[in-house]
Amino acid sequence: MNRELQTIIVEVEKAVVGKREVIEKILMALLADGHVLLDDIPGVGKTTLAVALSRTLGLTYNRIQFTPDVLPSDIVGVSIYNKDSGCFEYKSGVVSNTNLLLGDEINRTSSKTQSALLEAMEERQVTVDGTTYPLQKPFAVIATQNNVGTAGTQLLPYAQMDRFLVRLSIGYPDYEAQMSILRDRQSTDPIGSVAQVVTRDDVLRMQAEGHQVGTHTWSHIRLDGTAPAAQLRDIQAAQNAVCKLLDTDSCWLRPPYGLIDPAVRTGVTVPMVHWSVDPRDWESWDTAMVVRSVLKDVQPGDIILLHDIYPSSVEAALQIVDALEAEGYWFVTVEELLELNGIQPKAGAMYRSGRV
Repeated sequence: MNRELQTIIVEVEKAVVGKREVIEKILMALLADGHVLLDDIPGVGKTTLAVALSRTLGLTYNRIQFTPDVLPSDIVGVSIYNKDSGCFEYKSGVVSNTNLLLGDEINRTSSKTQSALLEAMEERQVTVDGTTYPLQKPFAVIATQNNVGTAGTQLLPYAQMDRFLVRLSIGYPDYEAQMSILRDRQSTDPIGSVAQVVTRDDVLRMQAEGHQVGTHTWSHIRLDGTAPAAQLRDIQAAQNAVCKLLDTDSCWLRPPYGLIDPAVRTGVTVPMVHWSVDPRDWESWDTAMVVRSVLKDVQPGDIILLHDIYPSSVEAALQIVDALEAEGYWFVTVEELLELNGIQPKAGAMYRSGRV
């Protein structure tokens, strides 16, 4: 996570307290050009979160409250006859002229109305009376649904569920966050304190930059000594899930603990990634120590191992990037690293750096 994203998250946290992980995952989905489904109850800050994100990212925002009487034309728009001109004129719906749409209680509206969102979410366009109208870029939907079984709800069809990249629950804030909310918001509007950090063009740039995403097996098993059938089953389960999510043919593998045996080399169908610099950040949650260790050992072409489950490692990564960029280094994906050094990646091969 770079400084730009850190700044965005900190700004959103001015309005949404104690929900950093949720903010990170929603931001991840938006930058991956995906949509988000929130399973939650009223009053946990869904609308506040969507508005705060739109403000911070410099995006236009709109909201629709789904009820049984919402029509498809409310979503995509409708053609209305103008008697003065003698022509039909298109009147846009809620998805038009917006970058971020909050669809509240989506499973309370009819299946026909739900299906009106499918084209917009998948193709970023709507078609009305045979004419197609493109939506603004970026376009993302944050939809909420109530628990199935509560009054007026229904199961979302598979085609609708398939349009969402991430499914989350915000939940109530913990005790400390609740006390902070009560203490700090007696006289201030939380949304009013949120400032724009980036522009719409910055968001489009971040979406286009992309990253190389790999797998780490399904259950983090050791791949040395495990029965070959179990190895491949665990590897393939992760491959199937991630590749479907990213709509790609294959993802490189980073073996847990960096350990493999001959059966893995012959069985996997993708290249594997190791590392050349290991600051052992899982032993010491000391940011300064991790930074010093990396900067002491790093060379051009290195692959640095860090674990983002530790906040100390996330901060260390930011400091490492800043320090190395100041020295003239620049960062690329593993695949780009190998390509720059004339290395053709092969299935079953393990790559520890970009050096031949």
